[in-house]
Amino acid sequence: LLHVLDHLKGSGVERIVVVVGYKKELVQSLCSKIPGVTFAEQKEQLGTAHALLCAETELKNFQGSVIVACGDVPMITSETFSNIVKQHKENEFSATILSAVVEKPTGYGRIIRNSSGEVTAIV
Repeated sequence: LLHVLDHLKGSGVERIVVVVGYKKELVQSLCSKIPGVTFAEQKEQLGTAHALLCAETELKNFQGSVIVACGDVPMITSETFSNIVKQHKENEFSATILSAVVEKPTGYGRIIRNSSGEVTAIV
């Protein structure tokens, strides 16, 4: 998690909402040292979309783009976050999704695409 937060900060992100649930106190203790981090609680772990809903109050008056990043993303870099934001803004996309093809996808969410490569579902 700290790796992801460091790279978000390194890409220029100023405000970060960390959704906590499992081991909430430990996560808050580790992350509270990072400037600009606030917390939202997910009392029941019901998935990424539900976690995003739990952050809604913290983001209520926020104007701008939102990056949704899982805390266990391996090998993510500040450069990757910066490039995603740049492409998102330059192309005026409604949403931008970073995905990868992995050898053993068990435990990861799945991006479902149609024959044209367009995202049709996230499961």
